[in-house]
Amino acid sequence: SRLVQSTIAAAEGDLNQVIDIRTGDEIEELGKNFNHMIVQIRYHREELENRLREIISLKAYTDNILSSMTNGLITADSQMRVVTLNERAEQILGKKKEESAGFPLATLLSEQHPLYGMMSETFAKEREIFHSEMMMKKNGESLWLTASTSVLMDGEGRKIGVLAVFEDITEIKAL
Repeated sequence: SRLVQSTIAAAEGDLNQVIDIRTGDEIEELGKNFNHMIVQIRYHREELENRLREIISLKAYTDNILSSMTNGLITADSQMRVVTLNERAEQILGKKKEESAGFPLATLLSEQHPLYGMMSETFAKEREIFHSEMMMKKNGESLWLTASTSVLMDGEGRKIGVLAVFEDITEIKAL
């Protein structure tokens, strides 16, 4: 009965179970195996919690880098859906990340937008484009950008998306 109660408690998440049964038969062996299993589960749970903390910390660090960038950054996945849009990109393009993430890149940038063309070409041809100058319209005014694009690859070298980094050079052009 103690074995049954302990397994039920463990199944409900209480991993502070220890069974001390001394019957000298298979029930005692089951108790020992249960204790070993609980120790292993606690160990793996702690490992997962540590990894989760590391992932959360790394994500916060990455988010901080993206928000601190002075250049705009957009990433799109292999289906050309917006994944990342940093704060500077929001300012330059006049779009919000919340309205763009998960949507087709053509929703953020029209298919006629030069940045859309660069990103599409880079993804299709798997060829980076560096320091390309382009003009775009925002609120009826012309903005000049310089942009670079590259293909995003996963750890195994498979193409998973495209990245664009761009800078507003309108004031430099005016000089």
